Amino acid sequence: MYFHHKPLDTEEITENMEKNGYALENPVIDPNELKSLCEGDTILMQCYESMISYCYRYAHDVFNMLYEQKIIEEMREKGEDTKEAYEEMVVIDANRHLLHNALMDSINLVSRELAKKNKDNSWLREIIGNKQWEYARAEYATFALLTFYKLYSRVK
Repeated sequence: MYFHHKPLDTEEITENMEKNGYALENPVIDPNELKSLCEGDTILMQCYESMISYCYRYAHDVFNMLYEQKIIEEMREKGEDTKEAYEEMVVIDANRHLLHNALMDSINLVSRELAKKNKDNSWLREIIGNKQWEYARAEYATFALLTFYKLYSRVK
């Protein structure tokens, strides 16, 4: 168990994001605007809340990954990287990949449900651009991080 540590809290993450320029960007749709599109419909609100939950989990996972990478670098510099540490990172990366897939699915679900209700879902096309959704992993990640930052930062 090499990579178990006190998880970063939301404030630490948003401060780190601010230092890295996230305060200068916005998601393609403000999360509160998206929420207003979903309000009044139980299914849409459940989908929205699930998506926000995944954005939150994803942001925390990304910044924990950066911390884990720092630990690996330090272990390598000391010559202490082991097969067990490598195997643990393989499992962590596989779990991270699954979380990213679930995040993408949750974003797509909100868009599909909005379309079913004849509500604006054009923001999804802005996220993925001309790519097929499965090739837009980085764009979904950016949307999730910007959405997280917009909701949880103290700098508005």
